[in-house]
Amino acid sequence: MRRAVLAILPGLGSLALALALSGAMRPAAHADAAPALEKRLARAIAEGKADEAEAAIADLSKLGSRAAVDALVEAGAKVESYDIYARVIGGLARVENPEGIDTLCRRLRSGSDLRQRSVAAIACRDRRDEATLLALLDVVDTPHLGLRRAAIRGLVVRRDRRAVEPLIGVLERNEKKAGAGAGIVARALRDLTGLDLASAAEWRSFWTANGATFELPKAGGSEGAKEARAGGTSARFFGRTLDSDRIVFVIDISGSMKAKDPAPSGRPQTGGESGPFATDSRVRIDRAKAELMKVLSTLPPHASFTIIAYSGPLMSASGQDADWRTWVKGLSPSLVRASEANVKRALAFVQTLEAKGETFTGNAVSSALLVEGADLIVLLSDGAPDEWIEEDGKRRKLGRDEVRARIRSANRFARVTIDTFGFEGKDGSEPFVEFMKGVASDSGGVYQAID
Repeated sequence: MRRAVLAILPGLGSLALALALSGAMRPAAHADAAPALEKRLARAIAEGKADEAEAAIADLSKLGSRAAVDALVEAGAKVESYDIYARVIGGLARVENPEGIDTLCRRLRSGSDLRQRSVAAIACRDRRDEATLLALLDVVDTPHLGLRRAAIRGLVVRRDRRAVEPLIGVLERNEKKAGAGAGIVARALRDLTGLDLASAAEWRSFWTANGATFELPKAGGSEGAKEARAGGTSARFFGRTLDSDRIVFVIDISGSMKAKDPAPSGRPQTGGESGPFATDSRVRIDRAKAELMKVLSTLPPHASFTIIAYSGPLMSASGQDADWRTWVKGLSPSLVRASEANVKRALAFVQTLEAKGETFTGNAVSSALLVEGADLIVLLSDGAPDEWIEEDGKRRKLGRDEVRARIRSANRFARVTIDTFGFEGKDGSEPFVEFMKGVASDSGGVYQAID
């Protein structure tokens, strides 16, 4: 083989000859490897073979060519299995080939397939190179809100001070626009800086004066900050300001919500509350309804909302009763404006809610994620999920981690923030709290205990 190469390259210098020999001696068909690996991956996904899919993903990641990255991005946008989707994201995060990194950035910046661009955004979130950070910054003001949320969340995770200036710009352009998602931008600024500033003008003034020397706190350093107000609402739910004006309230009305909590230490069993929706009851469903009616009455007219109240059937249920959808009550399948008439209708809806049944949290949140235009889900519950599915004619109870994974899967393209609120009680609350904190954390949300 060496003689053949020398014979056809008589005029090449030593460097060119070395490169030619390197190419001639390279293992089989680098250029042709990606299509074969893509077929392997597609076959493994179709057959549900996660380990084989993982091997193909690892090989595509190691190859890291333009075709290999294209194959991974397209697989991530199509695959139904969240486990394989997560492995695709991991594979893209490990690509080292400059050609592949450039392709990943290109897939994030442009293209008509928003799912593919979202996959690229999440992969860029998990990387640490300069090129992918700049790509995230380039799309932070995209009009596609799901992609924008993915990019913003990626910048918060990356924790680079260069994200602050562009985010302030996005807040300035969207703060006065109803439903533009400015509240989520304000939350990102708070999470990055640990600061609570009331408006885009205040953010701009602060950053102009201090941006050159300001150092970002460590992740979680904003815990002591007050809630942001810019672009959200002044409405509060169990003490927390809502950082959005497009909200789906997801309220647990399972049987355990009939439980009565003791008064917090230092507070009398009754009294101490005021206002048209105040309640002295310590019964969870009563407190949830009262708080929900209070927050509805304080939403600004430009805000949009809907309500999903959920429980679920026993595993022993049969027929119509076994369909979890019959245990879900919704105000509207789409967001409605917080007009006087719609708020009045919502208050009447809340008053009809009664506690019974099991806790099908995963299905309820997945339904909420289908509400077009929402960028915040407010999830209230008092117990770990207790839902089941039909498999091969048998019913199988889902574990907490499985329900959480299903919520992550349903949210992997919408990238909606989920804030969770929990009646913890005294007994058996640790698994429940872990679940609720996990659901919030997976989406960039916050968990809050209800005392």
